Amino acid sequence: MKNIFIYVLSGIIIVCGMMFISCEEEPDAPPTVPAKPQITRVTVLSSSEIEVKWKDHSDNEDGFKIERTRVDTGISFQTIGYASVNDTVFHDTGLEPLTTYGYRVSAFNATGFSGTSSTLVG
Repeated sequence: MKNIFIYVLSGIIIVCGMMFISCEEEPDAPPTVPAKPQITRVTVLSSSEIEVKWKDHSDNEDGFKIERTRVDTGISFQTIGYASVNDTVFHDTGLEPLTTYGYRVSAFNATGFSGTSSTLVG
């Protein structure tokens, strides 16, 4: 009867003079929600249009959600639109003249939504 010796050295298996290398992959880190964007500017372009700009602080977003509130009514924020991955500007149109609006932005991916940016008014 032959003797078979097996040695395991740092992921290398040696069996009867033959060498096998073990290749185990590191598990992927669990997916995370994107970092929250930073709203940088709200510009009134006309009596019925406002431009919202933000800074993208993530590299794993699928897009952005833009929310608006009317400052004078205290109504909670409502989603008014979405922007694509890496976009940093949104145009809100069809607004009521002489009305002040508040805006905030959040990033999202398959895992969920980031926190919302601070609120800027315009």
